[in-house]
Amino acid sequence: MNDKASSLQNNYHLAQINIAKMKAPLNDPIMAEFANALNEVNLVAEKSPGFIWRLQTESGNATDLQAYSDPKILVNISLWQSVEQLKIYVYQSLHGNFFARRRKWFEKYQNEHFAMWWVQAGHLPTIEEGKAKLEYLELHGDTPECFTFAEPYAPSELGKYLIEQYISAYNTFDIDGMMCLLHPEIKFQNISQGEVNAKANGASEFRAMAEQSKALFKSRKQTISRCDVSQNEASVEIIYERILAQDLPNGIKSGSTINLNGRSQFSFKDGKIWRIVDIS
Repeated sequence: MNDKASSLQNNYHLAQINIAKMKAPLNDPIMAEFANALNEVNLVAEKSPGFIWRLQTESGNATDLQAYSDPKILVNISLWQSVEQLKIYVYQSLHGNFFARRRKWFEKYQNEHFAMWWVQAGHLPTIEEGKAKLEYLELHGDTPECFTFAEPYAPSELGKYLIEQYISAYNTFDIDGMMCLLHPEIKFQNISQGEVNAKANGASEFRAMAEQSKALFKSRKQTISRCDVSQNEASVEIIYERILAQDLPNGIKSGSTINLNGRSQFSFKDGKIWRIVDIS
């Protein structure tokens, strides 16, 4: 790992969620061996290289947290420094011994039950966030947004992925697709010839602006010509091509094609796009 990649990873932690459906309630004799080992397995995790944090209540574990309507589904969420360190804990520690025998206590789960994703250092993932990642993985498979051991991604790939998905949604007028990539506190500015001619603060204002902008064009296409990601920022050079759907106040007629080169500055927060500045 080069210095730039190492610096970027130091600003991110690896979050993971895994869920499992018990064959019986935790106090049932069938679950006794698993239940009796919980504290020891959790202690092994806390002493493992790369461990940062785990979801727990005053009981010392998360077994009394109900994440789903089925009370037999257990949820585990934790933070680690790297994929490699988590993988060693999962498969090569005491946890690996219980994992290999998991069918003794848990049913085979039909949907996605394990996901990893990168979060900014200092952020503690919630149960709802983890559930959303499992749903995303179910729909899209392994991506920089969330992934499994089968195809892990570095944190440096997340920013570029979010930008590519955002531009793809923009080009196809998919406002819902754009919104799901944005932080609730999204801040937007469009700067043309040195002057701010459009801005939005928060998801509601951004959606209203996006709906209004959508009506202006018959088609629109942004093409990335260069993308530089550094820490929680990205600078992107973009080629724009738009065909108007209505006349503009400056005299440009409906059906006209507008071509220009510009750049966009992106900032990221909590795994989402938090700030966009379009400059042309």
